[in-house]
Amino acid sequence: MFKQEYAISRGFATALLVLCTLAMILSNYIFTKDIAKEIDGYLMQHEYQKIGGEENYRILQELQKREILSYLDTLKREQPEVIDEILASISEAKNDTVTVDASKLDIEAGDLDALLEDTSVYGGTGAMVTLLEFSDFECPYCKEQHMSGVISELRDIYGDDLQYAFKNFPLAQHTHAMNLAIQAKCIEKLWGSEAYLWAIDTLFTTWAAGAEALEVSEDQYGECVSSAEIQNTVEREFGQWRYLGVISTPSVVIIDNWTGEYQVVSGNEDISVYWEKIDAIISKK
Repeated sequence: MFKQEYAISRGFATALLVLCTLAMILSNYIFTKDIAKEIDGYLMQHEYQKIGGEENYRILQELQKREILSYLDTLKREQPEVIDEILASISEAKNDTVTVDASKLDIEAGDLDALLEDTSVYGGTGAMVTLLEFSDFECPYCKEQHMSGVISELRDIYGDDLQYAFKNFPLAQHTHAMNLAIQAKCIEKLWGSEAYLWAIDTLFTTWAAGAEALEVSEDQYGECVSSAEIQNTVEREFGQWRYLGVISTPSVVIIDNWTGEYQVVSGNEDISVYWEKIDAIISKK
């Protein structure tokens, strides 16, 4: 009888030990999963912050998806052999790791000239550094960055060593962004470079600028904002994000005019971030 009770007790103890072990494993799994989820959430928030919020992150994903699908569709129609080469390359390299050194991005001299076409350029013609501000008038982060005065202060500090241009980047989900960009470019066309700077500040502040503010005729202004020429200009500026690797608003592209090397600063960064990068370029000269 004693042996039987002992065997039952020992079996119960073994079962209990197994259950406790399983419980510990499950608890550790859940705890680890929670930590992983928390870390993942933190990293995503960091990514959102880098490009001006979660909305910009989702926009980027959609833009990239559309661009890739559009590009592949064009290749399938016009150069099907390229698709075959891509698929073959993927098959051969699927176990390889590819590293891209983002610090080595560069622009050819002719390409820089093209980037500055159809837009006002402020600063010295012999400037060592170019700043391109990509922005959307309906984006709150863009307004915050632009109205902070960082760009204006940099222009004051570096004088003729720096040239600056504003690039319209109207995002599709912003109802008024394209129209506001067109208004700004019409003000530039009808009234000149200084009026363009005024228009940029005004449109970020009130979304109100136009013929009355500029003292030009309604007919002249109306003809401009409805013209295909101005819309094409804005669309060309928008399309330059693909060439430069701009992935969010606001973004500022800092270009070394001598070497063509450039860096993209995304989000609302402190002026010290720009000082460091611009000083590094100028100190090499």
